[in-house]
Amino acid sequence: MDSANAKQLMPALFAIAIGVDRTAYRMLREALPMVEFREVPMDISKLLKGDGEAEPDLIFCGRPLGSIDLVEIALGIRSVYAQAPMYYVCTEREGFDQQALSKNGFADAFLLPLDKSVVRNLVTDNSADYKDVPLINLTPDTVLDFDTYVFLPINRKFIRYSSAGSPLSDARSKRLLDHEIRVIYVPVEQLAAYSRFTTNQLKKIKTGDGLGPIERKEMMQKAVRSLLSGFLTENATIQDYNEIVKTYIIETSPEPDSIYERMLNFSNSGGDAYSHVTNASSLAALLSLGLGIGKVEEIALAGLLHDIGLADVAIENQEKHDSERTEAERLAYQQHPLIALQIIKKRQIELSTRVLKIIEQHHERWDARGFPNEVRGADFMAESQLVAIADELEYATQMRAGKNRVSLRVAVEKLMQSKAYDPALLAIIGDLLGVKPQ
Repeated sequence: MDSANAKQLMPALFAIAIGVDRTAYRMLREALPMVEFREVPMDISKLLKGDGEAEPDLIFCGRPLGSIDLVEIALGIRSVYAQAPMYYVCTEREGFDQQALSKNGFADAFLLPLDKSVVRNLVTDNSADYKDVPLINLTPDTVLDFDTYVFLPINRKFIRYSSAGSPLSDARSKRLLDHEIRVIYVPVEQLAAYSRFTTNQLKKIKTGDGLGPIERKEMMQKAVRSLLSGFLTENATIQDYNEIVKTYIIETSPEPDSIYERMLNFSNSGGDAYSHVTNASSLAALLSLGLGIGKVEEIALAGLLHDIGLADVAIENQEKHDSERTEAERLAYQQHPLIALQIIKKRQIELSTRVLKIIEQHHERWDARGFPNEVRGADFMAESQLVAIADELEYATQMRAGKNRVSLRVAVEKLMQSKAYDPALLAIIGDLLGVKPQ
């Protein structure tokens, strides 16, 4: 079968145009040639009955005639077609208020022909241009600073769900909160705006105006669970959220010149080692936020500095698995947490006793089989365990030559069986991530 015939057999997107004037309808068809349209008169009683057909992929609604109320029309359409994104289109500027329309049930509103190019971009099939992301702490009237899209797997098309700068309607935010729409996508060129939005949402939870400590903790757990759930997919990586964590810690630090920010710049040498410590630091910080264990900035700071002692360990030794090391190499490698403390002291880096202890303990184990001091049980601090767990998970999910990358979900499932950490801590991490022991 040639490509032209194969393309013809692909299922077309289906849209209904309700009460759309002739000029706007013609422009819609020109802008979206891959969509099969059907015109429907704007009759509220008929709309409420439905017509028994499958739900459309897209709905376009025109200007109502006479005394018909547009909000009533929107509510009626949504009661019949609960899933499809709905757009308002018209060719007359009078009475056109994009923000008001977006608040009243429409995913977006378009004034044609001015917005014809925007309509053309409503549907796309280039997956490389989009990134699936979690949205946290949403409320009705939340204004997103970026466009969002949903993906239709049957048609393999992305359809815009909301537009940058437009508030989410009650119905749209509810569908996201109730997980009726499980995955939302953001254009890759707008990921910086997404990161900024997510950071601000975390900060709002932290300040928690009008919230009690228990409610604030529950909201933070829910937000972090949503963020971490993205890591559990096959394609996501921890570094996708480094910018969010970094900005959150810097902007919530009580110190104007955050030592975390200075150490982040100090350690920013690029390369695999830098990627590893920043990823481990971010993951440990998110675990701290979600579990309410320790001070987030201290844990993130320890995560950044935990491996600086490897500077005095031969590269060949670092790259070996423990089973491949000679006894002398093993002893040299096991000194790197203590070497890290020496480097910190020599460079006069002022860190709290807690941070220093986390760095020292990041290779210890609950069963006393760790190093350098073979601490046991509760002497292995919970904060140290978070950094050690983040270190282990980041290492397991790295891409390396000759090694198959595993998803974070697989790595966490394996972690659940580990004897290296407090079983109670592993249990609450499993609850946070939604991963149960196998």
